[in-house]
Amino acid sequence: SQSSNCKEAAWGILSGFRLSKQMALSTNLEHRVEFDMDARRYRLARGNMPSGSTIWTGAGSWSSISDEVGWASGDACDGTADLNIVFKPNGSAAFGMICVKDGASVVKYRVSVNATSGRAVIN
Repeated sequence: SQSSNCKEAAWGILSGFRLSKQMALSTNLEHRVEFDMDARRYRLARGNMPSGSTIWTGAGSWSSISDEVGWASGDACDGTADLNIVFKPNGSAAFGMICVKDGASVVKYRVSVNATSGRAVIN
């Protein structure tokens, strides 16, 4: 059960990244995935410009992760600050990584975004 919750969380985050990139390409506006680390949730938001957006509007409801799943940001999988990963209409993105952990804080999945291509993958 815990393993499937970790997998579900990783795939949900990956889906959010991919949707954000697709929306940026199709609308010619920046989109981002916003992570509220303490509240254990994330959502898609739309910017007001193709680059350098100053106004961000939630483009959907918040998605929560299971209480049985831990998460952190950054290469070392130890970040706890809120995080926004921005996708641009040219296909690029801000580099970012979210680590999904089991109940014992062992990293099970790393969901990352390549800055140059905006490609999101699970490792």
